[in-house]
Amino acid sequence: MEPLSYAETAYDSRRPRPLAPALPMERRSPSAGARKLEPSPVACGEFLMLASYNNLQYAKENPNREHITTTPLQMGWMGFANPMAWAMRTKFITGFLGAICLFGGFVYLPIAAIIFANQGDVIATILYNLKISGIAVTVFLIPYFVLRYLLNHNKFTNKNNTTFDRRTGMVRMPLKGGKVWEVRFDELEPYQFETMSPNGVFYYHLLFGHRYSDSYMTSPIRHMDPWVLHVDWEYYQQFMDVSKPLPDMPVLEPERALDPTTIAWDARMGRPQGFWARTPSEAFKQLKIESWNAAEVFPWGATRKQAKAKGWKPSRYCEQTYWDREPPQEKKREHGHGGAPEPDAAPA
Repeated sequence: MEPLSYAETAYDSRRPRPLAPALPMERRSPSAGARKLEPSPVACGEFLMLASYNNLQYAKENPNREHITTTPLQMGWMGFANPMAWAMRTKFITGFLGAICLFGGFVYLPIAAIIFANQGDVIATILYNLKISGIAVTVFLIPYFVLRYLLNHNKFTNKNNTTFDRRTGMVRMPLKGGKVWEVRFDELEPYQFETMSPNGVFYYHLLFGHRYSDSYMTSPIRHMDPWVLHVDWEYYQQFMDVSKPLPDMPVLEPERALDPTTIAWDARMGRPQGFWARTPSEAFKQLKIESWNAAEVFPWGATRKQAKAKGWKPSRYCEQTYWDREPPQEKKREHGHGGAPEPDAAPA
């Protein structure tokens, strides 16, 4: 695929729009209990701590976008009304219940029958239990394997999602009645939202509140440490900002060849194509641990330069993804509509 172009509405942190003053907090509190995070530009950049082993496998299986059906340069999460999301939930439930029935019918129930049934009724009890369990297994496991096949062959429509579009700078969230709420990224502010599990464990979600209304959207990804929300917010900023390359993450490896700013950055820095596809699993695991440890002690609210002055040290991931290397100096070029701005250097 050819590199894509940016729309006039794309978010560029080096060319901020003149925004009107935000509404007072008492008129736009996004959600009860939500606390506003202090907005700050990207400074830490330890994004790899957010990645998973599945992301690495995705990069290895998809060196390019040849077999990827999602819209390029978009990220987000599945909406409640997404047919694919419902199929995935149903697949999980039927598989779980089918496994329980399989275990109970063929392992536990015969043993229990032998122990507790009258001697003369043991065989009949075992056969009855196996019959009931067999019916239950059929009811649950057949739908499970059908859904598994359909999902693996992309037979469900992937729609009604919340999306962050790098090309346009727009964020879209589906509403009830088929409506869509659309807003520019620079009109969103980060909040910390807490939820509690039934066993009393607190989880923290990143909430995006609108500057000019009480509308908001909440990320479904939950964390046990509140400071991780700062890394989350930096990740979204880096992804949407067309003056910076895409976050150097395994899940975004297939996108890098389509993004003009990232293409220019990789060429100037000599980044190898398919970097994560060729990274061994053990090396990825170690880099992720180092990235987590570095982000955990970052002095949030400070710039990268200030953090280093205080003794903070970035991980090897930051070095490998060129955050702390100045790119070769080149003459600045003006860019018109759809072109790539000169890529930003490492965060200040």
